[in-house]
Amino acid sequence: MKKWKIAFGIAAFVAIGLAAALVWQNHQIKEDLLRAYILEHASLEQALAIALDEYDSAGDARQLSADLVIAYGQSQVVMQPADVRKLTGGYFRDDIPYLMELQGTWDYNMMLAIQETMIPARSGEVAEEQVEELKAHYDSLLAFNKILLSNRFEKKGLAELESDIEKFYMKYVLDGPSGF
Repeated sequence: MKKWKIAFGIAAFVAIGLAAALVWQNHQIKEDLLRAYILEHASLEQALAIALDEYDSAGDARQLSADLVIAYGQSQVVMQPADVRKLTGGYFRDDIPYLMELQGTWDYNMMLAIQETMIPARSGEVAEEQVEELKAHYDSLLAFNKILLSNRFEKKGLAELESDIEKFYMKYVLDGPSGF
């Protein structure tokens, strides 16, 4: 009887340990997905900064179009959520509050604005309204990075990252894209 109690105790300890490891792993995967999403926006911000700075200095629409190709490619990367699945078959990204909403609205609108400026600029002409819209999106990227990429970014945990995403989302929803 004593052997069964010992075996049961060991099995219970192993089961609790595996459950804790699974919870930690799920937490870590969500944190990594969120960090990757945030860092991809930093790359997009840099690509847009280069395109807009060169356009402001030279005024060459064809060069703007060429520079926006990089920004457009990066905006597509931002739009592609990681397809990491849980054991239940669902996606981890579905459990991160506001992530899908941001990708479906803000990221999509930014990608569309880049595309709608890039294509006509190939011919050498670009409407000033399109450039102003790109600048508004660039400003929103700056606000996003200011909130989420603080000097403590490496030390932020999942809860703080989710809180920062919520803070940005609420500002974006309440103020709109031109609110930045």
